[in-house]
Amino acid sequence: MSTTKIKMKDSKNNPPQKTAKELIGETVKKMEEEGWECYVNSKNEPTIKIPGDAYQQEWPADSQRIQDLVQSYYFELSNGLGIRSADLSLLMALIREDCRKGGQRLAEYELPESDEDVIVQAMVYLMNQQDRFENRTKDLLIKLSEFQKEGKVSFHEEIPVFLNIFSRKLGRLIPTLKGYGIAVTIEHKEAGSHCSVRRLESFQLEAPDDSKPSSSGSSSDATHCEGTALPLADATDGEIRSDAPRSGNGSPSNEKGGAI
Repeated sequence: MSTTKIKMKDSKNNPPQKTAKELIGETVKKMEEEGWECYVNSKNEPTIKIPGDAYQQEWPADSQRIQDLVQSYYFELSNGLGIRSADLSLLMALIREDCRKGGQRLAEYELPESDEDVIVQAMVYLMNQQDRFENRTKDLLIKLSEFQKEGKVSFHEEIPVFLNIFSRKLGRLIPTLKGYGIAVTIEHKEAGSHCSVRRLESFQLEAPDDSKPSSSGSSSDATHCEGTALPLADATDGEIRSDAPRSGNGSPSNEKGGAI
């Protein structure tokens, strides 16, 4: 009897385990409750927006970031049971399908307000001047502020003067700047915040405003002449001739002075 009672007690405390299919459905539902949005970007790539992420919010559906979060949700819902590889593949396939059903949206860096952002404009101008910048974040702020004072970027909004506000905004713009071909890394050290900015291959280098088109080659000296030593034109279609002097009776004379 005692054994039976223990089994009955265990059956009440441990409900039947859910199937993988049920857990997958609950995982997708939990994602929606957390505010995840599934859609495709302008290149028709499955994309997921995670509003809770501090910096980058748009992630490829097949990225390691999404897989890690999905597995953590699954682990929580299954009371500690890990997800199998086959179940994970099925779950990721369902997520990609939800992305296609969600319609198409512009990427973060393609939004109209991205082009108007003064920090984005200043960073693009900086990368047009040099291919890399590695220094304190404070020095980067000073440099970008100078660009704005010199009229190199828009004045509709002032670049933040406080370093902590600038650092936070720059961090949020990391995925946007990557779309412009600029890679940004921010590292906090004991001596202060440092950042590394470099130009990617996708960066579109612009010619300076004062550039002038130059000839592909120098002019040939063989075609250069001033024309000072040429005889005067005499209406003979290019033939140059001189008439013999005339005699007193008006007829031309020969070399010996006689009439022709």
